[in-house]
Amino acid sequence: MATNIQYLSALANELNAKKGKSFNIAVDMRGWVVPFSEITERIKAPIHLDRRNQRCEVWLEEQGMKVDHIADKFFNEQHVKFTRTYSSSDFLAHIKVLENEPLVSHMSQWLQQNQVDKQN
Repeated sequence: MATNIQYLSALANELNAKKGKSFNIAVDMRGWVVPFSEITERIKAPIHLDRRNQRCEVWLEEQGMKVDHIADKFFNEQHVKFTRTYSSSDFLAHIKVLENEPLVSHMSQWLQQNQVDKQN
């Protein structure tokens, strides 16, 4: 739970640093494990994520991941286009539509170095 809170705090700081500029988020969630016991725990000090200027978010997941509870919590309340995929190539295609070529190149290198889904 401490790692989850640290991650959310760091994400909140990054979002606040955007200062009104529009942005997109791309998340490689492969290999991320959330124990069932932590799924039901509540964060005692709420962390506010300022997503007012967020345009969309794309998640790359592995088959069988149990992260629906996160998606439900954050995206039912938001007006953000939310996409989830199991395919690295689909993930990169979504990013290519949203961002500039240097980011696509960076994410492509990241995926090659951290390859989990061998099919794509």
